[in-house]
Formats: sequence, C-alpha cells, structure tokens
Amino acid sequence: MELCSFTLQDSLEEGKMSTDGFEFAAIATDIVAGYSGRGRNVWKIGDFGLTIQMVDEWTSVRTSGIVGTMIYACPEMRAGRSYSTKADMFSLGLIFMEMAQSNWSLDANIRPSFLNSVLNLFHRCGTMAPPYVTSSFGEYAVKFRFFSECPIQWDPRKENLLYKYPSGNFKVKIWHFNMLLTIDTLTHVAFLYDFIQIFRYFATNKPYTDLSKALILAFEGVITVFATVNHVMITFYGNDAVNGWNEIGKVWGNVARWNNPGSPGTSKTLNVDKKQDDTKLLSNVLVVLVRSFATYRFVYLLIQFFLELDPFSFPLRELNEKFQFHSLTLFVIYTIQFVYLWINGFEILATLSLIVLLLLAMLRSVYAALLQESERPFATTPKKINVWIKTHLEAQLALREFATFQELGTLFLMLIGLVVFLVANFVTIKLYDSLPFPVYAFFVSLSFVVALIVNLTLPLAHGLIEVSTELKRIWGASLVGQDGIEAKCVRRRLKGVKPIRIWAGLGSSRMFCLNKETKVQYFEQVIDNTVNVLLSAPATKIK
Repeated sequence: MELCSFTLQDSLEEGKMSTDGFEFAAIATDIVAGYSGRGRNVWKIGDFGLTIQMVDEWTSVRTSGIVGTMIYACPEMRAGRSYSTKADMFSLGLIFMEMAQSNWSLDANIRPSFLNSVLNLFHRCGTMAPPYVTSSFGEYAVKFRFFSECPIQWDPRKENLLYKYPSGNFKVKIWHFNMLLTIDTLTHVAFLYDFIQIFRYFATNKPYTDLSKALILAFEGVITVFATVNHVMITFYGNDAVNGWNEIGKVWGNVARWNNPGSPGTSKTLNVDKKQDDTKLLSNVLVVLVRSFATYRFVYLLIQFFLELDPFSFPLRELNEKFQFHSLTLFVIYTIQFVYLWINGFEILATLSLIVLLLLAMLRSVYAALLQESERPFATTPKKINVWIKTHLEAQLALREFATFQELGTLFLMLIGLVVFLVANFVTIKLYDSLPFPVYAFFVSLSFVVALIVNLTLPLAHGLIEVSTELKRIWGASLVGQDGIEAKCVRRRLKGVKPIRIWAGLGSSRMFCLNKETKVQYFEQVIDNTVNVLLSAPATKIK
C-alpha cells in the first residue's frame, strides 16, 4: 500500500507499472474476493480505499471508526476488540473456502449462516478445555494476581496453559527472585535454626517452646519445603508439564467432539459427566478450593505475625533480648518482617493451589475421556478400533510428558499432606479453647480441604486403572472372529496398550501407585498418627 500524491496518468508517463506491490506493516481490514487476485504464487490485494460507515449488521463492521465488509471480518473485529494482521489472514481464509466451493460470491441471504458455520468450526477446533478447567483456572488467574508472575499461566483465549521463561519477562524474574530469596533461602535458614533449638532444649526441664507451637512450626516448615519443591518442579519440568497437560486437553476435546458432533464446541458436557460427578458440581468444588487457598493467605499471615508463630519470631526475640533494640528499630524490623511474611505466604499458597489444580484437572480429563470411550458400542471394524487405540496411546504419551512433574509433585503432596492433616486435626481437637476463632477455623477448614483433595485425587487415579483395563478388554473382544492383515496388525498393536497408572516418585524411581489401597493406607496413617500425638501431648494453651 502506498499513498499517491499524483494521478494515474502521471504514473503511466513514467514507464511500465509493476504489479508486484510493496510490503508495508499495514492491515487491510477489508479484504474481499472482488479485490483479490493471485499472481506468481503471491496473493495480491487490489483495493485499500476508504471504507464506508456501518449500514447494517451484515454489511459492515466498525472498529475504532474504521469499517470493513462484515462477511469477511474476523471475530475480533465483529466484537469490537483490538486485532492484528491475523484479521487479514482470517478474511483470506474465508475467500479460500469460497474458492473451494466454486462459489466466488455467496448469496447475501446465506452469508450470515455461512459465517456462523465457519465461526462454529473454528470454535470447535480451538476450544480444548472442559468447563471445570476453564472455571477453576479462570478463578485462579483472578484470585492470585500479584506483582510477580508464575511461569505457568492460564491463557483464557486459547483455553490452555502456557509457560513463560524469565528472559524478557520481568514479572517472572520477580517470581523466581521471591521464591529463591524469601522461601528457598532465608525461610529455610530460620526454620533450621528453630528446629535445632527445639531439639536442643527438648530433654531439658525448660523446653524451647511447647509442643503445640512446635507442631504449628512443623506445619509451616513442611509447607515451605513443598513450596521449594514446587519452585524446582516449575523451573526444570514446567515447560514439559505444560505441553503434556495441553495435549491431555486436546485428547479430551477430540473425544468430546466425537460424542457430541452437533455441538458448537467442546464445552458441551460429556455423557460421562452427567452420569458421574456432575460437571457443574466439580467446577464449583474446584472454584471453592481456589477461593479457600486465596483466603488462607490472610489467615496464614495472621497466624505467623500476630501470634508470633513464624520462623523469624524466635530468633528476633533472642536478638532483642541480647541487644535491647530501640523502639524505632523494632518498628522497622517488624515492618520488614510483615512484608516478608505477606510475600512468602502469597507465593506458597499460589504455587500450592496451582499444583492441586493441575493434578485434579489432569486426572479428571483423562478419566472422563477414557470412560466415555469404554461406553461406546462395540466396534465392527478394525479401523475404528485402531482409531480408539490411537486416542488411548495419545493420552499415554501426553501423560508421559507430564509424568516427571506429576510424580514429584504427587509424592511431596502426599507426604506433606500427612503432616498438614496431622497438625490440623491436632489443633482442631486439642486447641479449640486457646486459639482465636479465625485461626482455629483455619485449621478446621484445612482438615476438610486436605480430605477433599485426597478423596478427589485417589479415586480418580484408581478409576484410570480400571477404565483403561476395561478398554483393552473391550477392544480385544471386538476383534474376536475378525481375520485379515488389518485385524492382525490391530491385535499386535493392542498388545502394546497398557493400563494407565498414576505414580508418585522421585526422578525415574517410582515409589508407589495411586489406587484404592493407597487411599485406605493414607487415612489409616493419618488416624494412627493423630491419636498418638494427642495421647502424648500434655494439656497446654497457646500463649
């Protein structure tokens, strides 16, 4: 496109005119079939003239005072949002579809329905996430908005996850700085000092602190350890985890479209969601979990700072007794401590909430997709069975890419959950009359939240084993009596299909599988340890 200050006759007098055109950073916004052409494998736009004002809904579109032909306008322009050069690519795509139909000029009466069908097609292809994912991660993005930014982010436009590297992203650099300085270094040093002092005075007549405070410090310590593990997981395995998680979403989307071919998108509820846990109920549960973690930020700060149960209170108390700080110095120290604990608590609970959401959404998506496959009628041809086996293998490959992140996170989530469950139960039963109500309510709700997460995670993990095993049996039964090379190839391929299992482990070492027995053993350990601590604890109050 070039602005000409002279007439066409002046250009002709100068010599032969080239039709190659010029390359400028411009957006045509009004690409139509009548002004488009192809020459030497290059698509050429022949009109960049002034556009007219909006006449009606189906003839023009207004975007910041500039209008274009509605039938070729992209969804962003139709909605009045900002757009980029992709708007022109969308218009060209519609022109190519007209060419494929050998219809260069669609009748004006059918243009709206044609455009809607195209937009529905794009929506079906672009939407991958089930409703409980979009609602929970959308809530997470709102509740945990901060001046720092975790590398794993939710993209509401594409409805999937994205991974941001520190290079060129200041907020991600701040997140790594916060995690490294406030959690990985200073907080661990303070906890190490506290626990050394506790064990040092444990055998004396005057212990360093009472058992109740020691247990609450242990609770805070394991939460901090888990935050450090999350930092390592996200830094080294986060990109692979995002890729695997998004692939799992694609598998769910494909199954949803196959079973709901007439729906405009994958957000239509699957049959399995209607028969099992209602999708709306699951969405509400995940949203409640996110809001609970968001509320815990303030209660966690209250427990640490105002009740002096943070790892820095004991060292600062000893330093004050030794050096007798001035009141102004103490004010500055306490202000820094408050800001530090606020940042610390926010980052810890944000990463914890993210890991829980990633795990639960992954398990539910794979389980829903495979269970829906198991409820299909028996296939009549090896070709159909081969397509289903391909979907199963795609889910396994996606889980394998997500596995390193998931196995490490699951291991520490289960181990640390034991300690958190133990402390929460102890405080709920033993310290009901010695804690402020908001603090006591925090530990009571924490017991329910941990139990809810365990009851959501372990049954889904066990269900994956059962449904994947049932799928292999169904496919094998469908091949009975079928001969030929294709059937033999499918049988051989079916032998490589293995049941999907969710493991917990460290690196390449898998320690235990999540199943029904794991749930029973988990709650047995919680009950036994809670009873032992309650029986060994003297009657005490938080002072």
